[in-house]
Amino acid sequence: GTKALHHLMCLEFSGKDRVKIRESVMSHRRVAYMHDLRRRSSGRASFIQLHIELDGELNLTEAHEIADDVELSIRKQFPEAEVLIHQDPYGIESISQFLRV
Repeated sequence: GTKALHHLMCLEFSGKDRVKIRESVMSHRRVAYMHDLRRRSSGRASFIQLHIELDGELNLTEAHEIADDVELSIRKQFPEAEVLIHQDPYGIESISQFLRV
């Protein structure tokens, strides 16, 4: 029963896994910051979701290429996971706190 319950629940990363992901993401020279790292699971499927902050002057194609590079880096360590990356302009976390109502 416990094993089945674990498959149905969203389990949080271990501290070691979080560090591995953060190091992998931040090793890309064009990623300024990352935030909102989450893991979700559905049965045996695992999902890694995070936001990366990039230079706000990048065009959409450049931002997409960087996110693809970061995704490949994460998937090397977690090949079973689907990786979802949202790109934000650098500094969005400090800006958005003033915009929230």
